[in-house]
Amino acid sequence: MLRVIDTGGNIYAFAGAAGYGFSGDGGLAVSAQTAGTQGVVTDGAGRVYFNDFGNNRIRKVEGGIISTVAGDGSPGAPVDGALAVNTSLAGVSSLSVDGWGNLYFVSNTGFTRWTRVGSCGRSPSAEPPATPATGTRAGGPDL
Repeated sequence: MLRVIDTGGNIYAFAGAAGYGFSGDGGLAVSAQTAGTQGVVTDGAGRVYFNDFGNNRIRKVEGGIISTVAGDGSPGAPVDGALAVNTSLAGVSSLSVDGWGNLYFVSNTGFTRWTRVGSCGRSPSAEPPATPATGTRAGGPDL
């Protein structure tokens, strides 16, 4: 379960209901089931992303509604170029979002590497991300 402490110091449930499992995509985040929430990050639009570790998925909460943005539930290495929701994930330990809306994560259970999920929902392998300040592509190795 993901909880929030608001600016007034009050704590409340943000995502995940009692119980361990997977359910709720397309519904209220507070009614969804999760299986080991970790690695929370937000973007500039107020969307909240987190690793649903036991379900091998990355999930998003936007406007109180939960959805899966990466991972099909099967453990394994993500497939470069695949639609993010149609590929395996495992051992996601870190999440980050850049100024363009790309989501980055580390998959480190036997496949240690950073992976980028573009704002279109794909995981490009040969193209480095654009630099938010300039809009140009950064050089360097595959992400």
